[in-house]
Amino acid sequence: MNHADVCVVVVHGLWMRAIMSLPMARHLHKKMNCQVYTFDYWSTLRSLDHNSARLFKYCQALQQNTVHLVGHSLGGLVIVNMLNHHDFDRPGRAVAIGSPFAHSESGKRLARIPLLGRAVGRSLTQAHGREPMTYQGSREVGVITAAKPRGPGKILGSMEAAHDGIVFADETQLPGAKEILEMPDQTHTTSYFSARAADRAADFLLNGKF
Repeated sequence: MNHADVCVVVVHGLWMRAIMSLPMARHLHKKMNCQVYTFDYWSTLRSLDHNSARLFKYCQALQQNTVHLVGHSLGGLVIVNMLNHHDFDRPGRAVAIGSPFAHSESGKRLARIPLLGRAVGRSLTQAHGREPMTYQGSREVGVITAAKPRGPGKILGSMEAAHDGIVFADETQLPGAKEILEMPDQTHTTSYFSARAADRAADFLLNGKF
């Protein structure tokens, strides 16, 4: 492998900025020995389509031939939406970590709270207004589902089904994905900063399997 011709783009989730992607970027760089970029976008102020179009332009401008993608939570929706609606034909794979492709019940509950509803932002609101997301492209996509039920989601209501503290496990299902990995030791939040989660993501990017 020519590592100089390979890169990874990391896409953060809701309420985050690119600087919070640095731990994941460092883990992926150590495992894959290639350039890792952190994509920054306004997760609440811009729509899902707008952010996906910006990601497409960002990736198109990269010099490397092989461009892998890793997204956490909303970042996974931005990636898959980009791949579904833009002709990004460079080689590479993608991994989504804790992404609510089948809509976020926690997000819906938050949206119903007076004064706080706008906190979910335009990207997630647009995703909620559509059918649950499916993947329609040829690039191999892997999904990591965190399964440790610890986090703030219960503040918004009962979470009796399997969940990661914020996102229900069945919400991370993505029709069209090649493989799904469950990580019972990770919560929604820790999965984005975990070396183990990054290692599993790197395994899929390198080999097409977890």
